[in-house]
Amino acid sequence: MSIEHLPPRKQEELRAFVEVLREGAPLGMLILFGSHARGDWVEDPEGGYFSDYDLLAIVESPKVADDAALWAPLEAKLQELTGEAAVSLIVHDLKFVNSEIRVGSYFFGDIRNEGVVLHDARRFILATPKEAS
Repeated sequence: MSIEHLPPRKQEELRAFVEVLREGAPLGMLILFGSHARGDWVEDPEGGYFSDYDLLAIVESPKVADDAALWAPLEAKLQELTGEAAVSLIVHDLKFVNSEIRVGSYFFGDIRNEGVVLHDARRFILATPKEAS
């Protein structure tokens, strides 16, 4: 999957997000998920509702993933790059993400199956989701 279905402005915002996070953190992978990845995002200036950007950053260790002093300023920078749309950044380490995928977590399995990889440092391999029963 790619971001080609998104308008050029949104594609540029996502590319800028990748640069901010790559420059500011030891990023292994960045995955766009949710409405922007699926293509059913909403922009309603009249009603004041704009779908947020849902991002999963995957890093090597829990220590890096849990470092609020690292991630909070980066998330604020991402928010500055976009207009009305909020940015929801979640950060987890690879071991946690793969464990969730392997045990059949719907949330992480959905990200694995339907998310759009925006950045891949090619250091990590995501697990294969468990078959749904």
